[in-house]
Amino acid sequence: MLAAAAGVVACLSGCADRANDLDTYYGAAAQEADRASTAPSAAPPSPSAPRGDADPAGQVTAAQLTDADVAEEGVTPALPTPPASACIDAIPSGATPPGSMTWQYPSGSRLSQEVNAYTDRPASQVLTELGCPGEELTVDVPVGADSARGWCADTECTVVLARGPLLSALHVVASTPERAAEAAQRLAPVTAKALQRQQ
Repeated sequence: MLAAAAGVVACLSGCADRANDLDTYYGAAAQEADRASTAPSAAPPSPSAPRGDADPAGQVTAAQLTDADVAEEGVTPALPTPPASACIDAIPSGATPPGSMTWQYPSGSRLSQEVNAYTDRPASQVLTELGCPGEELTVDVPVGADSARGWCADTECTVVLARGPLLSALHVVASTPERAAEAAQRLAPVTAKALQRQQ
């Protein structure tokens, strides 16, 4: 009887040295769980990527220029008028009514903006397919925009910027083609900065 008990003790002692010992197994499992819980999370999506839970109307409102944004232009708010721009008229309708604003320079020149939001495709695709009358205006893609294009016809110039689901069109009517082009190009970075607010 004593011999049998001694054999059992010897067997249990021998198992403790094996690789599949329960203490060793659970210790390793706990370490794996700790590593998994401290592993870095996946990188956040690109700031330009459309968000499925975003509110298009809210994004449009956030991306609209404010009086403060264009204060350096010396403009004052003007009564909203339908954009007299063939280029803006050519922009496809978005998921919500567009947001628009108009200002007037002391000289009588006008500045207006229209913002559209798309839920079925990126705004860059809309911009690529957009065709406006007049000559193309060279526009550097400003920080905050995914893409940019511009057109001038007579004394009117339009710069259109895309970021994620939003398309923002800035239209300038001036006394000369040169002034219209300069104002449109000068305001492109301001318009792009406003687009970043929609995130």
